[in-house]
Amino acid sequence: MNKFAQEHAELIRIIFYGAIATIIIISLIALVATAARVTNNETYYDDISETNLELKNTGAITEKMTTFIGLEKIGDSNNIPTELNAKSSTIVRTYITFAYPKAKRISYKNGTGKKDGDNVYTYEAQLDTGEKFTITVEDLNNSAYKLKISDKNNEVFSYESAEFSEEYKDIRSFATKLLPKVFTNVEGLSFSITWKNNKYNLNINHCNNEKTIEKAKEIARNWIKSTGYNPDDVEFNVPYMCDGGYN
Repeated sequence: MNKFAQEHAELIRIIFYGAIATIIIISLIALVATAARVTNNETYYDDISETNLELKNTGAITEKMTTFIGLEKIGDSNNIPTELNAKSSTIVRTYITFAYPKAKRISYKNGTGKKDGDNVYTYEAQLDTGEKFTITVEDLNNSAYKLKISDKNNEVFSYESAEFSEEYKDIRSFATKLLPKVFTNVEGLSFSITWKNNKYNLNINHCNNEKTIEKAKEIARNWIKSTGYNPDDVEFNVPYMCDGGYN
């Protein structure tokens, strides 16, 4: 064996140093992989939404759709219902994914959420590529909604969820439960709605003034809808009156 070692000493040295080099290379690869995992687990501060998040959870690399950062903060500022926020934001992400393919993230601009009236919610958002948008969501109830996305100049996208039908009370109970109904000086008009001879009569002193009649009809229809009945089911008969009365 000693003779073999002496005759092949150079080969043995080559094999030995090659093994050492292989171990070093493998160790370096493992070290780099570990460092990469640590980096991916570091938190990232999104200054638009003012949100801390882990890079591995941004979804920018693994998900097919653009990531929405700060989504949960929208409801905190404008009280948009959680389900409506989730549904509408999915449409926003889908639109951004296809319209702005270079963007990886869209961020809610912290503190911009507002509520207009009972059912309209707005907020601002910005892409990681710089584009800025105003997003408006209108709650139509019955799980339906409208969505609009505008840039600084124009509306760039609009969407309306599947059509919905309002549930109204049976119109056959309307006359017996709610009529006669008298409106006294409502928006400057005084008139009544009665049910007689199988007709809904709108009794108002109009003297053939169509504007007066149409205004009274509008008030009446709004009232009917507020009581849970469909105003389209009520066809008004308007008797001629020009004597100052409305009963």
